[in-house]
Parts: sequence; C-alpha cells; structure tokens
Amino acid sequence: MFGSNRELLIIDDNDVNRLIASEVVRRIGFAPTAVSSGIEAIEVCKNKAFSGILVDCEMPEMDGHQTTVRLRELHLAGSLALSVDAKLVIIALTAQVVAESRSRCLESGMDDYLTKPIDRKVFSEVLLRHLGRTNESAEVFPQELPIKSAVEKTVEKTVESPVEPVEPPIDWLEALDRCGGRPDGLRQVLKMFSQRGSAQLDKMKLLSEAGDFEELARSAHALRGSAGNLSAYHISSLAEAIETNSKIIEPQVVRSSLLQLEAEMDRCVSWIQDRLEEVS
Repeated sequence: MFGSNRELLIIDDNDVNRLIASEVVRRIGFAPTAVSSGIEAIEVCKNKAFSGILVDCEMPEMDGHQTTVRLRELHLAGSLALSVDAKLVIIALTAQVVAESRSRCLESGMDDYLTKPIDRKVFSEVLLRHLGRTNESAEVFPQELPIKSAVEKTVEKTVESPVEPVEPPIDWLEALDRCGGRPDGLRQVLKMFSQRGSAQLDKMKLLSEAGDFEELARSAHALRGSAGNLSAYHISSLAEAIETNSKIIEPQVVRSSLLQLEAEMDRCVSWIQDRLEEVS
C-alpha cells in the first residue's frame, strides 16, 4: 500500500512509552523514529517522509491534537517531506478510553486511536489496517500468550484503595509479550523504568511538599502510563490514585498514596535488579 516507505514516527514525551512502542513497530516490520515533542516532530517531518505517525495526546507545550492539526496544515501546504499526494496516517496514543476522547481525536484530524497501556495485538492490527503489510510482517507475534489484555487489567484496578500486591510487581510474561517477545528489548525497558520511575517518584514527592498539585497530576499521569505499559499494574493504579486526588486537591490522600507508591517502587526496582540477569 505504501510502497517502500516503512518509516513510522512515534511522538511521546515518555521515554518508556517511546521504547515499548518502537519495539512493537519494529516487530511488525516498520522502521521507527521516536521523538519527545510535537515541536520536534514537525521539524523531523520537514526533512523525512513518514507513511504513518503515532502521537501521544497528552504532552506539554504542544499536545497531540495541536501537533496533528499543524502537521495536516503543513502537509497540505507541501511543507513536509512527504508528498502532498501521499496519504499521511496519524494515529493517537491515549490513556483515555471514553467516547469523548475518541471524538476529539477524529475531530483533530487523526485517522484512528490506540489506548494505553499498549495491547500489542490491537496495536499491530490497527497499524496494519491503516498502513498495510510489509514483507517482514507476515508472521507478526506468531506465539499467543495466555494472558489477559492490558486494558482489562487496568480497568480492574481501583483508584482509591489499590489492593496490596501479592504477586510480582511486574507481569513478566505480559511485559515480554508487549516488547515483541524480545528479551533484549525487555531488558532495555526494565533498566530505563528502574531509573526513570525512581526519578519520577522523587519529583512527585517534591511537588507534593510544594503543594503544586497541577504539576503533580501531570507527573502521576506520566508514571501511570509508563508503569501500565510495563505491566507494573500496582504502581500504575497508585499513580492513577495520585493523579485523580491531585486534580481534586486531596493532600492527605495524596500523601498516603505517595507512601504506598514509594514502598512499591522500591519493591519493583529490587525485583527488576534481581530479574535482569535472567533475561537472555
């Protein structure tokens, strides 16, 4: 459908999300380029032609909707590297699953949308439907793992009082599956999350102490997304509780959830360090 152009651009301000999306895209048979902002994406698209773009809806400075509108304008004006005659496919990446979110994506000029955490099967089906198959995508993820979908697991988690974990902090098989079954890819994601997640938690504690609940909600949202994509669902649900209660400014609930999150993050980081040697 798109000839030899297998270039796909991923726009997401979250390092872990970019890495996981890149792994899935590469496994399908496309060549990913990842950037962290809409502003950066526009400059990249002026110099390189992409058959498709995956864009996170919630980003600082220029969100996914604004980025999409601007890319459409530049494409029609002939200001992008992609020919005006070629179709530019833009697909949203969003943590919101409500109908209003889908409507807004379509109104912004997006062709479709994918919910996060990434469900690799749905992810691949949507990309292949819009972009067509490549020679490398004949056997995408041939082995099905007996696991529950990421979206279903996220919905099951409560916002106010996440149940104390009795299982490993990360669903290992699901995380490996989401990384395309590539142990090397999972190793890279685990290392990154261990570093970025701890740093994000430190930032969130400082924001809580400063009473900056608006920024705290954004930071919690980012951690919620990356933890969900890594199948660290207890961390994701705790981050969701912090995000929700920061928006309605409930300091005591936020502080309680931060204490739980700190303990769970320590448990997760320790578990990651123990498991990294086993990924081969």
